[in-house]
Amino acid sequence: AKTQNNKQLAEEIRILRIFRSKNKNFIIKVIKTNKDKLYDLAVNYMPTHIFDDPKLVMEMIKLDTDIISLIGSKLKKNKKFMKKVWE
Repeated sequence: AKTQNNKQLAEEIRILRIFRSKNKNFIIKVIKTNKDKLYDLAVNYMPTHIFDDPKLVMEMIKLDTDIISLIGSKLKKNKKFMKKVWE
């Protein structure tokens, strides 16, 4: 069981590291590749700064509207962005 846990932990660390990337296009590629698990990934693995990034949030909302509930507080104050979200 210990090896199994280590593999699981290694996978979680790998996923966390992916979302620490500064390369937005890479993150968008990962988001699009995993659209079926997007909300789960967002809730469990994405750092909060991602939810204040207009480009990344808009890409996620296009794939899963449930992401709207996760929009960061800074971005929620951006009236122009929020107007786009609700269009």
